[in-house]
Amino acid sequence: MKTIMKEKILQALHIGFFIITISGVGLTSLFNKPFQIDAFSMTTIMNGENARTMENNYDDNIFIKELSVNLWAAIEYKLFNEGKQGLVVGKEGWLFTGEEFNTSPESEYAYKTNIDFIKWVNDELVKDGVTLVVVPVPAKARLYKEKLEAIKPEPFHQEIYNDLISELKQHSIHVTDSLSALQENKTKGQLFLRTDTHWTPAGAATVATASAQYIKAHTKISLNTKAYVTEHVSNKKHKGDLLNYLPLSPWLDALLPELDELGRYETYEDSEEALDDLFGESSETVALVGTSYSANQDWNFIGALKQALTTDIINYAETGKGPLQPMMRFLKRYKNEIPDLELLIWEIPERYLSVTYAEVYTERESLDMQSTLIAQESKLNPRSL
Repeated sequence: MKTIMKEKILQALHIGFFIITISGVGLTSLFNKPFQIDAFSMTTIMNGENARTMENNYDDNIFIKELSVNLWAAIEYKLFNEGKQGLVVGKEGWLFTGEEFNTSPESEYAYKTNIDFIKWVNDELVKDGVTLVVVPVPAKARLYKEKLEAIKPEPFHQEIYNDLISELKQHSIHVTDSLSALQENKTKGQLFLRTDTHWTPAGAATVATASAQYIKAHTKISLNTKAYVTEHVSNKKHKGDLLNYLPLSPWLDALLPELDELGRYETYEDSEEALDDLFGESSETVALVGTSYSANQDWNFIGALKQALTTDIINYAETGKGPLQPMMRFLKRYKNEIPDLELLIWEIPERYLSVTYAEVYTERESLDMQSTLIAQESKLNPRSL
């Protein structure tokens, strides 16, 4: 308790120093002679004096603005344990996205609509003989709830993961229990980044292994087997995306949580088997659709999945689009690009299930109408097909 109190006092003194600094700068600016627009003359224009004066005034204002923003953010973060809207501050430098905690009036409707969309996608794929396996990404706050302070996810978020698993199983859709796998491996290493919304390579590998085990046990897919090897390449300091909600740079960087240590991994095909492939035909039958959890090479989810499933996988995941938009785009192109597709793995973070995707819903309605018209035409003119 004494250590915590001492830390708070030091933080308050640190912030107090910057309050005095800003006050001093503000008073100095107040008593300085203001820049006069009417002071322009041909001489000062020619020698650039006014340009330098304007530049100095502009730089001073930027400095004061930056310092003020940093100071206010420091007060919110260190004294009130808060950040900008959208951030939830936890213990020991752990940060969480507000998407895992808060709901809106549209959240429940969006969730039901998105579950219905997943069912529709499965039905469309089944028509073409493609097996869908959904890989949910549990909320970081669900896996590391011991890192939370007083704020807890609302009841809607507390139930959404189990409800997702139940809904998909009732519709006979293959779904892996990623949460159980992560919980079992939680003591072996950090599975989510402290200052980022995403998982670590260890977390990605854990879910990849669990997904591969599920696919081999519960589907009848004949895979083109290949051996893959994963190597640790390097380590780097990773500035998490959640640090954007703590605007303490450039003046109060020292108050930010310590950056995550991120190991970088690369997965490649075994050299001997890769050489054999040069003299034979290889038809890929597996694809992956998902979000930045799958698209960003920093986590190496696609590499870990290839190694665990012992087959090549074409990655259609996209960053910054959510889970539904990449899937809709995939449905429009896969028949031409992967005619022999047998298995589609769909990575879906649970926190995106309460988000409305109006454009996707509209596209789906359009596709449904086209399918209905084609079906009606085939009944009236069977020879036309």
